[in-house]
Amino acid sequence: MSHHTSTPLCNRCSELNLTARDFIVAIGQREETNPSNVYNPITLSQYPWEHILRQQSCNLCRLIRIAVEWSSRKWQRAETLHTCRLVSKRVNGYDGQEGVADTRMLEVIAEYSWSESHDIDLIPVQTEEYPAFPGRLVKQNSVDYIQIQRWLQKCQADHGDNCRHFETTRFVNIRPILLVMDVQDRCLVHLPLNCRYLALSYVWGRVKQPQTLLENVEGFCEPGGLSTIAEKLPKSIQDAISFVKGLGERYLWVDTLCIIQDDPKTKQSIIDKMHIIYENAYLTLFAATGKDSNAGLPGADPTSQRPEQPIAMVGPGLTFIYPAPFMDIKNSAWATRAWTYQEYYFSKRRLLFVDSKVYYQCNTLRWREDVNQEHLPNGISFYQVNFAGDRMEWDPPRTRNHPNAPNKSLNRYHYKRLVETYLDRELTVDGDILNAFAGITNEAAYGGLKTFYGLTQSCFGLDILWKPCKWLTKRHGFPSWSWAGWKGSIVQPSTHKFPSERVWLHRMSWINWYRFNEVDGVFHLVASGSKPELEEQVRAEEAKSRARDARLERDRQERDLDEVDKDTTDPTRRETVSNSANIVTPLLARLSLNSADEASETRISPFPLNLIPTIDKSTLLFRTLTTYLSISALKPNLEKAISPRDDHLALPSAPTLQLYTNDGNHVGTAWVYSEDIYNEIVENDMLGGDRMTVEVAVVAAPGQGDWRTRTENPTTWEYMQELVRAGMNVGNVYAKYQKNLAYDRMVGENYIAVLTEKEQDPRYRGVDGVVVKGYDFWEEVWVELPERVRAANFPGHSEELLARQIKWLQRDVTSRVDDSVLFFQIMLIGRLGNGLNNGSGGVKEKIGIGELREDSLGMLNGLAMRDVLLK
Repeated sequence: MSHHTSTPLCNRCSELNLTARDFIVAIGQREETNPSNVYNPITLSQYPWEHILRQQSCNLCRLIRIAVEWSSRKWQRAETLHTCRLVSKRVNGYDGQEGVADTRMLEVIAEYSWSESHDIDLIPVQTEEYPAFPGRLVKQNSVDYIQIQRWLQKCQADHGDNCRHFETTRFVNIRPILLVMDVQDRCLVHLPLNCRYLALSYVWGRVKQPQTLLENVEGFCEPGGLSTIAEKLPKSIQDAISFVKGLGERYLWVDTLCIIQDDPKTKQSIIDKMHIIYENAYLTLFAATGKDSNAGLPGADPTSQRPEQPIAMVGPGLTFIYPAPFMDIKNSAWATRAWTYQEYYFSKRRLLFVDSKVYYQCNTLRWREDVNQEHLPNGISFYQVNFAGDRMEWDPPRTRNHPNAPNKSLNRYHYKRLVETYLDRELTVDGDILNAFAGITNEAAYGGLKTFYGLTQSCFGLDILWKPCKWLTKRHGFPSWSWAGWKGSIVQPSTHKFPSERVWLHRMSWINWYRFNEVDGVFHLVASGSKPELEEQVRAEEAKSRARDARLERDRQERDLDEVDKDTTDPTRRETVSNSANIVTPLLARLSLNSADEASETRISPFPLNLIPTIDKSTLLFRTLTTYLSISALKPNLEKAISPRDDHLALPSAPTLQLYTNDGNHVGTAWVYSEDIYNEIVENDMLGGDRMTVEVAVVAAPGQGDWRTRTENPTTWEYMQELVRAGMNVGNVYAKYQKNLAYDRMVGENYIAVLTEKEQDPRYRGVDGVVVKGYDFWEEVWVELPERVRAANFPGHSEELLARQIKWLQRDVTSRVDDSVLFFQIMLIGRLGNGLNNGSGGVKEKIGIGELREDSLGMLNGLAMRDVLLK
């Protein structure tokens, strides 16, 4: 068809002859192009990237360029783009409902040197003639208040109690002390009965802003009292006030004004109940743009302009938009701040303001201003895909449509995921580390999961084994044994092959943990280790788990008989726990009781309190095996361990240290929290003298080793497997590491090519024609291989990456640790030293974590049961 001059297209795009009718599939219409599978994409054209860049006046080429450049920022930053393939993709957006037609969209497949980028979608905009088209044009000067009201009404009517606004019983108790802004009378008021309010979540930043204090709260409560500071309020709060008015509501809760900031008692009471405030808000507004409270809420103030929405008019009634993925939220300052984490988590209905659009996210699904999808069934995931809680994404694991989201109360699995993703965020004030998470810990306690400095009491012996993702720095005022005492991201331990936390604790932990009470001066029991009286229950749970595994294995075999050899597959081959743990844990549990029959509820200090001035309410007392070991960055062959991959937060990735007995026997590995401590050990190694020493405490029976021990130099594929084992989404992992796999393959192909050439070289053939691979042979291989790889000009190539690959090719695979080798879990306690003072008196600090081979315990000199004070 011919196009109007108002919709300029280049010759290549004009030749596509795109019409609106091409993007609707009428009911009963037969597809001729893909009769076998109508949902297979249809290739329309292939564009050289240079063509796209040259066509400045072509609407469609311009939109393709914007979409591809945005996508490349996420995955292919260093790659060379050469081609864009344009395909038509049919979308079953109606879940097979009768009487409703499918639609089509354009997908841009960007072809790079070594990879492809999919899911760059251009969607047609809804019109009166084609109301089923999913795209929607966005007003540039204002949000669509009518559409937002429709979202709220539909959510309230259709989504049940997960999203429906109603006052919880706990909210009734805080209503008398809850102040809100009355945007109509411009003052603070106590929330009237039968009235609802909106809440605001934003980043304070360094902006100085008015606060409610004891000296001005009375004046702010007078009608018009807030008018005196209206012009001094940051843009985000001013815009929130405008939005509340525009939506036809009256009350707004904002922390800086609705909490009396210099009243410690009232302030702490509100902080402890933040989860209740956000949970009971009618709607929470999120300023997910900008760096501070002056960023505003784009579109809330009609006098300001939002960034222009990228569109392409390609013909009469046919306009395309690019609905940018949700990653623009992850890249915002708001998504990096610790305080905003629980504000998002507890809110039932959220409106996120991003530069050019708003998103509506409730506990059932996600809608957006630029996509028409409200008519879709709740189960449709198109444009609602949400890997919540995945550390490659940005939001907490909360939304109810997420398969692993908590239901009514938090268990440890959900809680540990929340801790991990929370600690990826930043705090302006270090002392707020627990306050900014208090809503979640209080919610957990309300459901029976009590915590102590962030660690769950019921699984204390497991939680204390947390490991750092990367280097941590000490956070003063909090205990070293808790993640709250360190700044940085961590990984919480899992139970691996155990059926439950209860089984793990019974089989692996013998320690009774006590906390100091400053009132009575004695230690009170926090958590117990293995209990003999639970043995029968634990065995029954293990038997049930083995039976379930056996049934699943049989089902798998029956589904795939051709690929599984039944004679070699034993469904019970994976033991729940090592035999040594069955012996060691009960024995150490008995020794730790110090002749008592069971753990007492209290213990007095084993050392005179007047000699321990640093003891406080965060101090732990426990009894276990301790000794001193030598520590070094050098392995027995005097090489440093290869630095682990550290490009993600799903796995602990601090460099590995080595543990030795005093007489030089290698017995295990360790990881310190602080880079300063690591450097101190490295510097000592460089001096060539005696190794440094560190005190260790054995805290868990033999189990599977750390991933860095199992695969010191993993391939990309092995690393991806570790990420998936740690709980990462398979699709996300593959998308992120697709290019790395291509790099591994390229190095491997060049390695084979070099080997083949050398094997054909007459210089390396013996008298009988057999290839002799001596020193000269391999020296040439390791010289020529890097030269070939560099010549390939692989995007993102680095010498460090190449060195890792060559090291992997050179390694002796037989030296890798087998999964059958088990390790005791240990803590590194106290400062490094020379080992001369190895008494266990005084308060220690946890500085790292480690593991000892289960066969090494008998080699340790000075190993004995001792009381340990830890803070």
